Amino acid sequence: MRKRKSNLSQSSNKARSMKVARLNETFPQAELRRLEQAEREVAHRAAQTPEQSQDRRRQHAEYLASRRAAETPEQSQNRLRQHAEYLASQRAAETPEQSQARRQQNAEYLASQRADETPEQSQNRLRQHAEYLASQRAAETPEQSQARRQHHAEYLASQRAAETPEQSHARLLQQATYIASQRATETVEEAESRRRAVAERAQQRRLIFRRNTWGVFDKAAFEYDETLDYGSHNLIKIEPMNKECRFCGALKWKEEAAGMCCSGGKVALASIDEPVEPLKELFSHETDESRRFLKNIRKYNTCFHMTSFGADNIVSMPGFCPTFTIQGQVYHTIGSLLPATNTQPKFLQVYFMGDEEAQVNRRSEYVQDRVPRGEHERRFNAPTTNEIAALVVSSEQTASRDIVIQAHDDRLTRVPDTHRFYDASSTR
Repeated sequence: MRKRKSNLSQSSNKARSMKVARLNETFPQAELRRLEQAEREVAHRAAQTPEQSQDRRRQHAEYLASRRAAETPEQSQNRLRQHAEYLASQRAAETPEQSQARRQQNAEYLASQRADETPEQSQNRLRQHAEYLASQRAAETPEQSQARRQHHAEYLASQRAAETPEQSHARLLQQATYIASQRATETVEEAESRRRAVAERAQQRRLIFRRNTWGVFDKAAFEYDETLDYGSHNLIKIEPMNKECRFCGALKWKEEAAGMCCSGGKVALASIDEPVEPLKELFSHETDESRRFLKNIRKYNTCFHMTSFGADNIVSMPGFCPTFTIQGQVYHTIGSLLPATNTQPKFLQVYFMGDEEAQVNRRSEYVQDRVPRGEHERRFNAPTTNEIAALVVSSEQTASRDIVIQAHDDRLTRVPDTHRFYDASSTR
């Protein structure tokens, strides 16, 4: 009778055949096999009950633990290096959306894992993580340590700059609660050690502060120490502004340069005339109308702007940002220069009221008769006519302009720059 082979022999032969087949695979065939295997594994795990899934993870964790416990230090180091390289290559090929989804999924997984921890497990995890960080930082060079701190500071700054006021308030509250809970669990020796370390850092800052160099004030505004008397430093003199210039009477500090106000009497400005009525009364702050005017003076100033500014798309950055970014086309809206019949002048139109000759004479008080050195004196002659026209010959093609004309019935009409209505407004 022929001897039947055992299942072990059949399994060994099958494994040997699979190994030979994989050695002869092309790269596309190997990728296709891994993809099919991954799909089968996903389908198999999706059909598992929660108990089966938990049991599978437990067995896998025990298998990995036994494998890693038998590793030599060199094998363990090599495995960690290969895993780090694999993760780096995977993350380098990620899109921003995939990266965001991975971080979100990882954060949810960690949150669920930590929510199921007992207090002892949580304390043990934190202790192991602290020991790992301490060992990693102990092996750092000074340059690596500085680069790590700089990278961490930039990351925190970018995170906090993107926070909403509610998120910032929640973060500060959570941080205060965490510090309070940490200090509540301190022993007497730990609390004393913490206070001693804080006192030593403050004493170190005081010693550095006594140095007679300006370097001690580098970023001092961001690390303000209320225990330091900044006014007592040898390089700082806080004195009253009681030095009066003998030429113009300006008040200055003792060490301020003489030329900061009038350049030693070389610059003499005429006194500003008192405003005429009713402007004088509006600036007096003595009547209800004056107080209301001064309270809303910025709004009134805005009403008399020459033009209104606009854009297709204005991008506002998060957090405090005194500037804004414009994408698209920028345009200015300007109204009619003259009021309609039987209507009061408003906005820009008030600048074209009154006697032109009287206005010119009033402004001429501030015009210097001195001709700049090296310039031809006839370039600065007073004009002899009310209007000056010039023709500029150019072969360059200019882009079309967006011109909107306001009619007498307040309708807005867009016209080209060759329209006869535009000729009248462009010569003014």
